[in-house]
Amino acid sequence: MSQHLPPLRRVDLQIRPGCGQAYTIEVRYGDLDTLGHVNNVAMVRVLEEGRSRMVADHRLFDGLDGLTPHVVGHQIDYMGETFYGADTTVSAGVAHVGPTRIRFLTTARQGERLVAASIIAIELHGHNGTAVPIPQIVRDRLTPLQLSPEMLAGR
Repeated sequence: MSQHLPPLRRVDLQIRPGCGQAYTIEVRYGDLDTLGHVNNVAMVRVLEEGRSRMVADHRLFDGLDGLTPHVVGHQIDYMGETFYGADTTVSAGVAHVGPTRIRFLTTARQGERLVAASIIAIELHGHNGTAVPIPQIVRDRLTPLQLSPEMLAGR
């Protein structure tokens, strides 16, 4: 007996070139598949590296005694092939801050070509393993990273 599943929703937004926090991420030779383009699983690493650099550069989760960030959702869309030897620019920013959840938008480009986009949701968990409200210090750190409507484009 098959279950009816709702259709997958696409990442409908992208960060415009020159907006958000931008990082050049190296595509490694080992990231290639047999067709000579970057494997989809390796592309997750590229996007994660850009977002992680932004989190580290801005010390988003430093000094939060007893609170740890947890990924609770991740969606990635692939829009084009990514090739070895071409610079990959990953742009990251904060798409939404709710009471207990932060959504980061990350896009990857090679030149002007958009090759991938992802939305990742993070919650802060306390000692008991449940989500807690986002502390004001984290909200303050997130403010300069929030993506304004002018920084975003639809696909």
